[in-house]
Amino acid sequence: MIKVLINTMFALVLLNPVLAVADLSLVGKSRIVFENEGGGSRVRLDISNQHARLSLASISVEWGDQRQEDIPLAVSSPLLTIPAEQQKSIELFYQGQGLPEDRESYFLLNILDVPTVPQQENALQIALRHRYKLFYRPKLEMTPDQAVYLLAWQRIPAQDSIEADNPSPYYLTITNLIRRDPQGRRCGNSIAHMVLAPFSKKTLASDNCFEPVKELQYNIVTDSGREVEQHSQVQSEIE
Repeated sequence: MIKVLINTMFALVLLNPVLAVADLSLVGKSRIVFENEGGGSRVRLDISNQHARLSLASISVEWGDQRQEDIPLAVSSPLLTIPAEQQKSIELFYQGQGLPEDRESYFLLNILDVPTVPQQENALQIALRHRYKLFYRPKLEMTPDQAVYLLAWQRIPAQDSIEADNPSPYYLTITNLIRRDPQGRRCGNSIAHMVLAPFSKKTLASDNCFEPVKELQYNIVTDSGREVEQHSQVQSEIE
């Protein structure tokens, strides 16, 4: 399917030599943490248009786990016109109820990048959608660093798998997870990306590791979007 889409786009570009694509991004952010420690119910976001022409941004929020429930967050300007090489601000509002106060909630902020009608004829226009992780964070008893420290991994021989246990109120984003055997050798395929929900467990297959997995190497994504490398020992077996 992806190959078909790429081939189709390539053919369209050949037919339309002028390509009109806007370039929008959040200023200074690769993810958003909506902190509500002091009763604040809004957060400001700056959106930049790096293109040389006016752009129209369509902005929306959806649940990160794709649930089909009403969202207690609202965007101040769902449609936003941004002049060339300038930026504008929006605000996200929380209505004050509808989200748990003992854990984070996970959303996706969508910015649909729709260029205006180009001046050149026969120009191909592509609407690009940018997606940013958005976490609503109430006042919690522990810090994100403490949550990373509490993350545990245990072996389940009966299922030939490993169980990840996140006992914290935070969503933990993990990238580039690598399994290692008792000799420290890499085994199986790496996991590019996974998200552990608060107070949850997730089972990972041993993925054709011929010896028990002894250690896991992975990155934890921080609030700023930085990836910090971690090494964790797989704990005693769960029968």
